[in-house]
Amino acid sequence: MAATSLGDYEKVKVNALPSRSSTLSPETKWWRKLQQPQLIQQHGVVSHCEYQPIPFEDDDDGSGASHGGGHGVFTSKRDLLVTCATRLLLYDYYTQRLKKQFTRFSSTAYGGTFRRDGRMVAAGSDTGVVQLFSVDKSRDVLRQLHHSQNGKPVQSVRFMGGGNNTHLVTGGDDALVKYWDITLGDQVATFGGHSDYCRSVSTSRGDPNIFLTGGYDHRCFLWDARTKDPVRSWVHASESPVEDVLILPSGTMAVSCGSTKVRMWDILSGKLMASLDSHQKTVTTVRHVMIHRETREEEEGEEGGAERRSWKSGPRLLTGSVDGHVKVYELDTFGLVHSTKYPNPVLSFDCTPGANQLAVGMANGVLAVRSRPKKKRPSHYGAGGETPGELAEHHLLRSSSDGQGRRPRWRNMLTANSYRYFLRGQNYKLSEDQVNDTSIAVASKPKKVNLKPFDKSLKKFRYREALDQSLQTRDPSIVLAVLEQLCAQGGDGHALQSALSQRNASSLQPIMKCLCKYVADPRTMKVSVPIAHALFDLYTQVVGISNEFDTKVMQLYERVHSEMKAQEELIQLQGMLEPLLFAQYSRN
Repeated sequence: MAATSLGDYEKVKVNALPSRSSTLSPETKWWRKLQQPQLIQQHGVVSHCEYQPIPFEDDDDGSGASHGGGHGVFTSKRDLLVTCATRLLLYDYYTQRLKKQFTRFSSTAYGGTFRRDGRMVAAGSDTGVVQLFSVDKSRDVLRQLHHSQNGKPVQSVRFMGGGNNTHLVTGGDDALVKYWDITLGDQVATFGGHSDYCRSVSTSRGDPNIFLTGGYDHRCFLWDARTKDPVRSWVHASESPVEDVLILPSGTMAVSCGSTKVRMWDILSGKLMASLDSHQKTVTTVRHVMIHRETREEEEGEEGGAERRSWKSGPRLLTGSVDGHVKVYELDTFGLVHSTKYPNPVLSFDCTPGANQLAVGMANGVLAVRSRPKKKRPSHYGAGGETPGELAEHHLLRSSSDGQGRRPRWRNMLTANSYRYFLRGQNYKLSEDQVNDTSIAVASKPKKVNLKPFDKSLKKFRYREALDQSLQTRDPSIVLAVLEQLCAQGGDGHALQSALSQRNASSLQPIMKCLCKYVADPRTMKVSVPIAHALFDLYTQVVGISNEFDTKVMQLYERVHSEMKAQEELIQLQGMLEPLLFAQYSRN
């Protein structure tokens, strides 16, 4: 009953549907906390993107990410470099607004990358010219390096690591790898081990002379700038051109990706350590990120303490592919821990230290940037939750001391000009002595019952209007609760019949849509099946008149038919298993 014998209306009790058991791992939930992507349309395909590195001393983020080498431990400044069409674009970390662009390219730009100190960028081009720019100063070209004399493209450029800020490596479609001195603009050495396009270069973080190259000849070469012969070489896979390579921060492991394969190599022995083959199409990019315990626990907060211990922080390997997936692997076990699907082929991506922001460039020219939610700042004192004594004591509340002898700030006294003046004392809590004091009388505050629109309609016996209002909420728990209340109203089904009758095809659509979705759901079958019977008892004669209603009837029939077929198959399976289980129990 919606009302008691005394005339007091009882609200409809809306019980949430029982939740299905979650199959998501705690780490997957952690990765999914990244917000919805902010989409930025570019003028062409996003061929490369990279976050700006700066030394650890300049930032308080204690995590490091690897993009191909550097000295010491590095974190990420809040700038993102995007290579697109004939320009390099620099975006702000917080606002994703364009801060600066470098447009001094006569052809398509490739592989825009930062120097390890984050103050200089370099990029190749379709004409074989590598150009260097200053991040902080003008957009003018600082230096031009002519890699290819015959005009073949240069698609891979990397600055050396290990504190070597004066040299960079370029790999071109002429199958040559060249080592440059950027202070003089001279070519120091040429390495000719590849027999096809060289499309990827990675430098060591700790060694200023070591770098790794990968080419379309299916081979990877580890080079030392002091010698012309490769230190190590291995074949990535037969008929698998190498799209990207990476030297991990430890300097003892390397990663190569091409075709659908991702291979982990031991640099010291040159042996294959693991093969990660979870992509369906060509893998284009590989990145490394370190997830620290502090970052993970701070993100999870107070909730889910058991989940916090069920997965561990550590190094992660991220791969992007033309199949639209960005996948995360745990390097300790080489297991896949998370996967994200994007609507278009992923050509490039990059991740900040601690996985606080992820930028993905796609083939349709869209840059998708996902960030973690910002931390909630503590609310200011005196927002209406203080006791009168606390307000009197803290009206001269001093701001937090900065330890530099600055003059403290004071809070003004509450007066009738402030809205909080009229709220004072409402949240006052009695102390233990005051609670036990019988001389203090506390007046009970009348509770105002806020009724939902469907509750107001039910209170006025407007059953049809109540059902329509519940359907407008699009909340299945509310709709089913109202339908259950209509079934129980009066006990003779008059309320339910009144709510369902005298409807046209358009007004029946929301009801039929709800039934098609929940008629075979075990959680709602107790309510949805009687409603379906009552609905067809009223509208059997109109079947075949309205195309909209007939379509929903066929959908409901197919839903019920598929559920009955599944039940029959389960019964057959049960019949086959019972003799086997009985025989096993008899033997025991």
